[in-house]
Amino acid sequence: QERARFESLFTASVNYAITDQATASSLENSQSKGLSTSVGVNVPLRTGGQIQVGLPLNRFETNNSFSTLNPAYTSDFNASISQPLLRGAGLAVNSHGIRIATYQYQATQTRTKLEVIRVLADVDRIYWRLYAARQELQVRKKEYDLAVAQLERARRQAKAGVVAEVDVVRAESGVADTIEGIITSETNARDRQRELKQIINRTDV
Repeated sequence: QERARFESLFTASVNYAITDQATASSLENSQSKGLSTSVGVNVPLRTGGQIQVGLPLNRFETNNSFSTLNPAYTSDFNASISQPLLRGAGLAVNSHGIRIATYQYQATQTRTKLEVIRVLADVDRIYWRLYAARQELQVRKKEYDLAVAQLERARRQAKAGVVAEVDVVRAESGVADTIEGIITSETNARDRQRELKQIINRTDV
């Protein structure tokens, strides 16, 4: 947008006028028609100046009988260049907006990189927390299998009269504790997985 300030501009204009008025002398025209068109190009310079190139085309028709050319056509090519010498002159002043826009662009790029790094760091941290939660869940399941095996062994030993019935009750309590640990670990793993989905913003994970 700042660089577009120095893009060339094409200009065009058309004017049409009809005059009908009373005159005090026959040497003056009382009725006339005028058509003027102009096309040109304006080129702004980074030094603060401007180059203008134009090609006007005019047609004038009058009821004055003394007019030599009626209608009369005129066409003149014109070009001009203007350059301020004091205020607003120089590349530093006129390219100031471009430099500011460049710095803002670089700052936006840096903020974007920092945001990407932050998201990647969050994903990495949540991923390993999810990995740890799943590993903990596997450990809890192994503890449950061991507790169930210990309960079966206690029941067989109690049936054979080797151990007391209280050992069976203690083994059943151990199985219940491991089930509670599995539920807690599964909930923790689901929470970590939900956090990972929220960070990466994907529903297919």
